[in-house]
Amino acid sequence: MSYVHELILGTTKSPLFYAISDPYRLVGMSGHINILGVYDKDKKKYVVPSEAENYENKYWASLIYEDTSGRLNASEGSLELSIIPNSIDYKFNSEDEKVKFSITFTFYSHASGSKINIMSKFDVKPGVLAKPFYGSFSSFAEHIVKGHIVPYLNKLITFGIEVKEIKRIKGELTELIGEIKNLPKVVGIISIKGENFSFASFLENGELKEMRLLYNKESIVGGDSIVKLLSIGGSAEMIVYEIPKDEIVTKILK
Repeated sequence: MSYVHELILGTTKSPLFYAISDPYRLVGMSGHINILGVYDKDKKKYVVPSEAENYENKYWASLIYEDTSGRLNASEGSLELSIIPNSIDYKFNSEDEKVKFSITFTFYSHASGSKINIMSKFDVKPGVLAKPFYGSFSSFAEHIVKGHIVPYLNKLITFGIEVKEIKRIKGELTELIGEIKNLPKVVGIISIKGENFSFASFLENGELKEMRLLYNKESIVGGDSIVKLLSIGGSAEMIVYEIPKDEIVTKILK
């Protein structure tokens, strides 16, 4: 079973892409997926998030669905996240390989803001679920998109406030990384881009938070992203943006 939905929102791509690419936010908005653990590459097993030291975008999760009798069914399995510049893809495969679910978000520019194409697929092997319950929707693939994800995205708060560029440097990547210790003590975003990679992170009083690196179609998060950056080398450009937090608070209070 598959379902495709096109959504146009009056906001830029960045806040939407950030929200959807965060697996913990995505499972929250889905209403049917729970993250139970994360895969640690060094330990070569799934662990609870607090014990993960060298993790990747692979999670142990449960997928919950309901049948016509009102009974809840849950399948445990792997949930994998794949990110490329204009697309985010999540794939769930149950441990017994009887239940599969995937959802892909593709982003396009639009005169009104942003357009998102959402494609979801849900498959169960015969006998696992005779006739699932989806409320007023024709399939689980449609239900999880129209019943949960679309309402969440429609309610994302946007303020029409632009971030302010406060620093721009070009040079060798190793030199730019060395400049990180001299970053302004502001709340903002840092971007480092080279020929075949893109790095971004929140900036909080000079410290990097929630770091992400896209390199050769691979998504790397956390401290591993900085380690990988050091190994890439070459020239790049670093831009630092300040988020006008006082202006945002003022907008909320109005």
